[in-house]
Amino acid sequence: GTNISLSAEEITGFSAALTSLGINAEAGGTAISRVFIDMAAAVDQGGAKLELFASVAGQSVDGFKKRFETDAAGAVSTFISGLGTLEKRGKSLTGTIGQLGFANVRIRDALLRASGAGDLLERTLDRSNTAWAENTALVELSDKRFQTTGAMLTVLKNKFTELGRQLGEALIPALKALME
Repeated sequence: GTNISLSAEEITGFSAALTSLGINAEAGGTAISRVFIDMAAAVDQGGAKLELFASVAGQSVDGFKKRFETDAAGAVSTFISGLGTLEKRGKSLTGTIGQLGFANVRIRDALLRASGAGDLLERTLDRSNTAWAENTALVELSDKRFQTTGAMLTVLKNKFTELGRQLGEALIPALKALME
């Protein structure tokens, strides 16, 4: 995911969506990575494969390319959603997956499951982005609280150290006299 500029929250979203479809992590990770890599290569090289990705996504070649370059997660999500509507558009889902070069069982299975899940991927990506932002805000708030608490504890420790020094200065002469 990072190779196509996905954020950590987008990678988490893809992982959660594939897991919720019953795809184990290893198979899902391998499958979606292959889709990412092949799509990135098609965007870089152009040609028939890019045209097919764009067609499946229901976009022009230029529109799909621009979308992938600015929002790779959105482009992949749109492509997968487009797979789910192929048969309604009179095209073969398994044939299209084969034309894209995704003959591997794991990749084909992941794409078939994801395409049949409606807008699950898009909702999971949105939820992941929202949760990530909320978590970031909570971490920042807790950091501020901890810094404030930590600063207060440091001041308290310094006061105890100073109190010990002052008591020591006052008591040392008396303790020396007592010991003698």
